[in-house]
Amino acid sequence: MNGHFELTVESAGVLSLPEEVLGGLGAVPGDVLSLDVGPLSVYLGLEIYREFLADNWEAVSADNRWRFLHQFLSRPLTAVEREGSRFRRRFFLWWRERDSFSTS
Repeated sequence: MNGHFELTVESAGVLSLPEEVLGGLGAVPGDVLSLDVGPLSVYLGLEIYREFLADNWEAVSADNRWRFLHQFLSRPLTAVEREGSRFRRRFFLWWRERDSFSTS
C-alpha cells in the first residue's frame, strides 16, 4: 500500500478501517485481514490472507511455513464486508477511545 494513514479508535475496543486503507490494500469483500501491531503500538501492519497464500511457499522450509502461518493466525483477524456500495471492516481490540495509529 502506498501512503500513510492516521487511524483513530472511534469507540473503546473498535478500530474501523476506512475505504482509503481497504482500497490501498486492494481488499475486497470476503478477504481475511491480519493486523500486526508494531513496536510501542505506533504503527499497524495489515496483511491479506489470499496474498499470504500466494507467496512462494516452496522456497520456505516446512518449519518456517508453520511458523509464518501461526504468526498470521495469532494476530487479530477480521473479514472485509460490504456495507451498501462501500466495504469496511472493524477490528475489535483492547484500545481506548481516541487512541491513534499510523498504517504501514
